[in-house]
Amino acid sequence: MAEMAGVLTQEDGNVDSSYVELLLQRLGPGAGNGVVLLREAAMIHTWLASDTRTERQLVQNADGTLCATVLGRPQWGESSQCSQDALIPRELLEFYQARGPAAFRYLWGQWAVAIWDAPRQRLVLSRGWAGSPPIWTADEDHTLIYSTSPTVFGPNAQSLNELDTQDTRLLRVRQLAFATV
Repeated sequence: MAEMAGVLTQEDGNVDSSYVELLLQRLGPGAGNGVVLLREAAMIHTWLASDTRTERQLVQNADGTLCATVLGRPQWGESSQCSQDALIPRELLEFYQARGPAAFRYLWGQWAVAIWDAPRQRLVLSRGWAGSPPIWTADEDHTLIYSTSPTVFGPNAQSLNELDTQDTRLLRVRQLAFATV
């Protein structure tokens, strides 16, 4: 099983790489890890089974302005009855790049995704409905942390919240102005 986690600074500045290392330690050992530091955001992906890493790794678009990590196998279509083959992370990122957050309306199945959208300075968290990996968020030391594993959150974490699949399925976070939509 894979896990994802990440941080978004609330203050102007860069993500502290030692903080990212701490989050990796909290996630626990895995068969492999992927980390992308993007100045004000960091994304972590870890997998426990080596046979899943090729399809579930951190991906970036061609110009490096978007970065995503995907858990599960999201399928796209107008409804769950007519969904297409599962999207690999690069395809999902291209789908998001073309449609923005509206892309998540067309995804079905069990999945969780985090996308750092640098041009819009926006972190997008989304997940499928029942059976999808949960995504928790919390504020810790002026930094927003998100993860599919509750072990990532330290003792200073405030307001641990789970992304609600019944209402929003989507959380868009901007630096300095966190809000759900």
